[in-house]
Amino acid sequence: MKRTKCQPNKTEFYKTSLSRLSEQGFTLLEVMVALAIFAVGILGVASIHISSISGNDFAMEHTESLILAKSRIDRLMSFPYNNVVTSTEIINGYTVTWTVTAVDINADSTDDIKQVIVTVQDSGGNILTTLNFSKPSL
Repeated sequence: MKRTKCQPNKTEFYKTSLSRLSEQGFTLLEVMVALAIFAVGILGVASIHISSISGNDFAMEHTESLILAKSRIDRLMSFPYNNVVTSTEIINGYTVTWTVTAVDINADSTDDIKQVIVTVQDSGGNILTTLNFSKPSL
């Protein structure tokens, strides 16, 4: 009797090998790499979030300072032309400084323009807003 070598069927071999691989799951290295990539992504999102909060704070301060300056200009423009004043007031933690001057532009001894300059600073002394407004006499 002649003996023949028994050769396994190649397709069956590959099928069983693939099924064993799919049953094994992820290796520790694969999990660690996935976590590292995830962590880098989360850090990027966190840094964007922090910068957007900072930008929102700046926008809020700027808006508040503009509202304070505009309301001060509206009040000062209602006074008579001969009311020349320079003053400072602290409102809601902001330092509001204003100067009202009457200007004679044609040298006829009458005030022709009323000029109001309002500056708003934060608690650290940083200038947030400076508004200039001029109104001709009627």
